[in-house]
Amino acid sequence: MPEENVATKAPVTSDGTASNPLRAGLAADRITSPCSAVFFGASGDLFKRMLLPAVYAMHLKGTLPADFALVGFARTAYDDDGFREYCRQQLQLFMPDDSKPQGAMWEDFARRISYITADFNDTRHFDALKQRLEQNDRELGTAGNHLFYLSTPPSVFPEIIKHLKRANLDK
Repeated sequence: MPEENVATKAPVTSDGTASNPLRAGLAADRITSPCSAVFFGASGDLFKRMLLPAVYAMHLKGTLPADFALVGFARTAYDDDGFREYCRQQLQLFMPDDSKPQGAMWEDFARRISYITADFNDTRHFDALKQRLEQNDRELGTAGNHLFYLSTPPSVFPEIIKHLKRANLDK
C-alpha cells in the first residue's frame, strides 16, 4: 500500500511529494501544449505569495509547457521589465532557499513575463491584452491556448468577463 500524506490523505510519491490522482494512468506528468497564462490582479497579495511561486516551481520542475507566457494584468503601473523585476523580488521573498530565481532558469522564465497596466473597466486595456496574446500565439505557438486567472475581488469578476467577451477572448 502506498504511503499517504497525513494532512491531505493524498498518496505520496517516492520523493515524498503528494501525487496527483487525477493524472493516474497518463503517460507523462509533463504538460506539452504551449499556453499563455493571464493573471488579473497580478500586483496583489495572492499572486505574489502563492500563484507566482507555484508557477515558478512548475518551471523549475519542468512541468510547464516548453513555450509558455505569463501575462500580468493589474492597475499598478509597471512596464514589462519593471514587472519582471517585481516578480524576481517576490520570488526572492517567497521561494525556498534552494529555489530562488537565478541563472539560466530564471532568465528563461523572466523572458516569458509581460505586463499590462490596466483598469478593469477600460476596454482599451483588453484590446491590448488581445494583442499581447496574439503576439504570444505567433511567437510561442500558443495557438489560442489561454488561461485566465482572476486574482481580484469577486465584485470585478463580471466586468472582467464582460470585457473578455467583448474582445473575443472568451473562445
